[in-house]
Amino acid sequence: MGKQAQRQLTGNVKEQIEKETSRLRVGIKEAEQRAIRDELTHVFNRRYFIPAIKKEMKIAKRLEEDLSLIIMDIDNFKGINDTYGHPAGDSVLAEVADILREHKRAKDTLVRYGGEEFVIIFPAMDKAAAYKAAERIRIAVNKYIFYWEGESFSVSLSIGGAAFPKDAQNYSDLLQKADKKLLEAKETGKNKTIFV
Repeated sequence: MGKQAQRQLTGNVKEQIEKETSRLRVGIKEAEQRAIRDELTHVFNRRYFIPAIKKEMKIAKRLEEDLSLIIMDIDNFKGINDTYGHPAGDSVLAEVADILREHKRAKDTLVRYGGEEFVIIFPAMDKAAAYKAAERIRIAVNKYIFYWEGESFSVSLSIGGAAFPKDAQNYSDLLQKADKKLLEAKETGKNKTIFV
């Protein structure tokens, strides 16, 4: 084999290696995103939540800033599934996630926590501001008209919230206190926001 043929072959092999390496990088990046994103709503999933809240609390502690957290639950979600079917429920979850995405700041972290529950981490936001943000979200969801197979309906959210460092010193206490307030909102009539 001549030198020119060897150079050609070497160039072809290098090109193939670069293409394959690039393809693998893209595949790894996509796999990483699938691991931390909810497939239905495309927001972060529960697996992403713990590292995210720990990181944000460290930053808040270092900068001596507030951090707030809300946990939201779609009221009467089982009724939506029972009335319209699970595909309609999936559609509602995806549309609610879109509304939440529209009403949060770029630096806020939106997570589908499980089932019909969502969480938003509000860095550098005190409890009063977080309550107002939660109410804007609750009202936006409640005003939105959902459509499924010619039927229209609305849904509501119950929301519980808590703030660091005022209400809790670690992420598990913060989440637990917000969750307790969510339960209180559900038990006292739904479609409301209650903070610690």
